[in-house]
Amino acid sequence: MAVKTKAIRTVKYEWRSVFLTLAGKNLDPEKVTKALGIPPDDRAKRGEPRFTNRKKKCKQGYWSLDGGSSKWRVETQMTNILKRLSPVKRRLRQLLKEDKDVKRADLTIAIMPPTGVLAAQYRLNAELVDEFASLGVDIKLSIHVLSEFDDLFGGNKAD
Repeated sequence: MAVKTKAIRTVKYEWRSVFLTLAGKNLDPEKVTKALGIPPDDRAKRGEPRFTNRKKKCKQGYWSLDGGSSKWRVETQMTNILKRLSPVKRRLRQLLKEDKDVKRADLTIAIMPPTGVLAAQYRLNAELVDEFASLGVDIKLSIHVLSEFDDLFGGNKAD
């Protein structure tokens, strides 16, 4: 018997960022690039300056693919990464199983709800999640709120 459901109204998010990262203390990003045959969008060896803060050094090596524009839907960004990985899925699985320097593989999904939204939800497509899980990749979800909310919850704000 078919069950009728109401459409879920979704919040338009300020931005969304999806990226796949392979990381490990001794991970060499050039080795990952060579094994997969795909150039990363971002990468660093342990000890190199960090992208976000050039004064700090990376504590581990990493190799990362970006999903695209922060205005694109999460599903679109996930699909873009999967398209790039499509020809090398088998090699990626093998790399994750056999290379001891790859300590983790994460698909990070970061979203920021619009100002004034105190509660938000995001539904992830099961097929896309399954695709990443079948590769041996964990899913990390982070929700970022604007600092204006600190006042609502007793945070300190400089005058």
